[in-house]
Amino acid sequence: MAKLKNAPYLKQQDSTGENPVTICIGSQAWEIAKHFNELGKSADEIALENALGETTGKFPCVVVDAEILEQVEEYRLAPKNAQSIRLIQANNGQSFQAETMERIYLHLARTTTAESVIYCNEAGELLENVSQYLQRLRKGETYHGEIQLICESTRDNHQPYTEKRKENGIEGLFRVIPKLDKDTGEMVDKCEWLADCVDVVGVGISESDYFSMLSFQAQGKTEPTLIALPWAEIGERVGWQLLKQKGVRLTNSQRLKPHLADYLQDTQDKPIYQIVNETGWQADFNAYILPNGDVLGKPNQPVYFNNKSATTAGYQSKGTLSDWQREIGQYIEGNHSMMLGVACALAAPLIGLIGAESFGVHLFGKSSAGKTTIANIASSIYGEPDLIRLSWNGTSLGLINEAAARNDGFIPLMKLGKGQAKST
Repeated sequence: MAKLKNAPYLKQQDSTGENPVTICIGSQAWEIAKHFNELGKSADEIALENALGETTGKFPCVVVDAEILEQVEEYRLAPKNAQSIRLIQANNGQSFQAETMERIYLHLARTTTAESVIYCNEAGELLENVSQYLQRLRKGETYHGEIQLICESTRDNHQPYTEKRKENGIEGLFRVIPKLDKDTGEMVDKCEWLADCVDVVGVGISESDYFSMLSFQAQGKTEPTLIALPWAEIGERVGWQLLKQKGVRLTNSQRLKPHLADYLQDTQDKPIYQIVNETGWQADFNAYILPNGDVLGKPNQPVYFNNKSATTAGYQSKGTLSDWQREIGQYIEGNHSMMLGVACALAAPLIGLIGAESFGVHLFGKSSAGKTTIANIASSIYGEPDLIRLSWNGTSLGLINEAAARNDGFIPLMKLGKGQAKST
């Protein structure tokens, strides 16, 4: 190995190796090193010395600036006998690439016997303890790329970021801008509110579009709301309108909205949702979607129905199957019209399974013949009859949308006589 050049301030380190070595790395290495040198001993260091009855010297930080970093293997960063090394990220709040840190760790493993090596941010706060990693490097027990997992698992909270937090009694998404207080050496956060709490839980994929799957607790709602926000609408007026319509409060600042948009489309490493526009049976018949979006079965990946029925509220459960059999089922036996209505309701989900053609049954008679009662009994299998029933007295587009929302399902339609002849 060629003779190594000494990094700045290496010669001023403790030659016995007993005192820790601090190394500032990055484009701000000189500035941050000066800051640490001027701080003197911390309260923790003084307390530790008092407890041990020992007094340690104060040594200047070793400087590894951007130029030295490019050829770090040509420099000695710490005395060979140094037992404790603290690396300080001094790079304008920007994290180093995993390959850069791997080069530094490998170089320290080869040129020192340090047993303790930690990696800290500009404020001296611990980001990662890599002592065991260096020991494995020396023994040849580690593998290339392991340090990438270490680096990626530690988020650098000392550059601007967006997160959920509570500030001054207000909970939501905040844009956080950390700044180093040069007087105290502490990181101080400047926080600006972006929106109510929203979780990006997945990425939705349809036949033609991509979506961010967003989950949030709308004010006044007891259950979380899940929506699919198209990527094409994120950051656009229509996207902000959709979020507000669904109950999410947003900042009105045009300066802050781009940061919120970036957060909403960060779907990296999130599960994939299949976005569908029709209910009923899905591919491979492993999932059945109700008009309210509820999914029955165990699909291979999460499924989301993007076109809710206007009668969504009607699809709810009350009581049990035994209750229905006791209160309703036993009374329809022998009544052919009522039995036909129930048979139609039960047959609807089976049509897709057996590959049969869809069909309709028209019940007609006087106003007191029991047609509405039959429709109510059949509808009760799926939910609240008064909310599920539709009327022919509607627009063609409305009926088409409801048909798509009840694909492979049951559609009770009342008052054929009031329907438009062309639509009917």
